[in-house]
Amino acid sequence: MAAATLLLHSTTAVAGGFTGSIDAGTTLLEQQGFDMGVRVGWTFEIGNSFLTPEIGERLLTTTAEPNLGTFAGLRLSHGHIISPGVYGMVTGWTYDGSSSFTGGATIDVRAIPTLVLGVHGGYSTHILGDFITAGAHAGFQM
Repeated sequence: MAAATLLLHSTTAVAGGFTGSIDAGTTLLEQQGFDMGVRVGWTFEIGNSFLTPEIGERLLTTTAEPNLGTFAGLRLSHGHIISPGVYGMVTGWTYDGSSSFTGGATIDVRAIPTLVLGVHGGYSTHILGDFITAGAHAGFQM
């Protein structure tokens, strides 16, 4: 009953905290390989919703050359135990000087205080070929 109350009834409280996460995933379609990243941000907790502007680094190892990218993005999720959400980010790639946009969905589990575990899937548009990313992430929110 308490879990349903946390998920369904919003409050007007606004809180925030530093967030850090490690992502590991795979890429599909034309560019197959691994997509790994480290990200940090500030999570604004507004009622039962979480809004996180973030920055980070990505390492993309595909059938093409490996590439390192710096990204800025935004995540939005809702719920204190199970938090479905969406995300988007723009990445500037170091080695080939290109950029990409990624948008997707995420499901986070926030059952343990300060710990955030989840899975994600997204679609990236890139000049060298679009690709799908899917993976898992683990992080903290203080």
